[in-house]
Formats: sequence, C-alpha cells, structure tokens
Amino acid sequence: FVLSWDKIGTAYGDDMIATGFGSYLALPILREKYRADLEEGEARALLEDCMRVLFYRDCRASNRIQIAKVTKDLALPIL
Repeated sequence: FVLSWDKIGTAYGDDMIATGFGSYLALPILREKYRADLEEGEARALLEDCMRVLFYRDCRASNRIQIAKVTKDLALPIL
C-alpha cells in the first residue's frame, strides 16, 4: 500500500501510484501487467518499460534513472 498527498493536503492511497505524466502513461501499464507474485527481475523490467514509455513521450525527460529496492528493513540501490 502506497500513499501520496499534494501540497494542499489531498491524500490518495492504492497498491501503486504514479504522479504527473506517469499517471496518464505509466499507471495503465502497471495496472495491466502487475501481479502480486512478481519476481524482482520481472518488477524491474516492468518499471523499465514504464520509464521507457515516459521518456519517449516527454520531450524534456532524461534517460537516466535510479532504481532502488525498498524492504521493511532497509532500502538498497540497484545499480
């Protein structure tokens, strides 16, 4: 479960959240392809697909991203 809120206090929670341009382009991909039993490699590939679509659709986007694995114990960057 993920929660997001904006600067005026509007809160939104769901199993997956995308903001801005990602809510139009990446969220439909996530909703279609996400499964609760995804392996780490499958989850990374899904995230990379979403980021690729966003990069190709936004003329000001950067093709450099950082991905991290977050667990209940700690967050580790995946290089």
